[in-house]
Amino acid sequence: ADTLGTPFAGLPSAIGCDVRQCLEMQPGSAWLAASRARGWRVDLAIGSECDHDVPISSSLQVDALQRVWVPAKRGVDHGALVTDPALARLVAQALAGSA
Repeated sequence: ADTLGTPFAGLPSAIGCDVRQCLEMQPGSAWLAASRARGWRVDLAIGSECDHDVPISSSLQVDALQRVWVPAKRGVDHGALVTDPALARLVAQALAGSA
């Protein structure tokens, strides 16, 4: 799997929310622990310092074959992770390699 800004370690912004999806995404939740125990096969994990939705500390906290840390100077926020041309090339290369 290739991931872009995926909250592997949860979302601090989910703390205090009692909706099921928030409870599952809270750091240290039973759901995240169970998901990690089942194992995540991640080929490429991409996280950005400018992602204010998913902290880079969460998006890159996974055992991946390749982790890409996008520096703040690139200005790539959460939404731009899927539209940035350079990141799109990386994902395309990773997908081509896993075919």
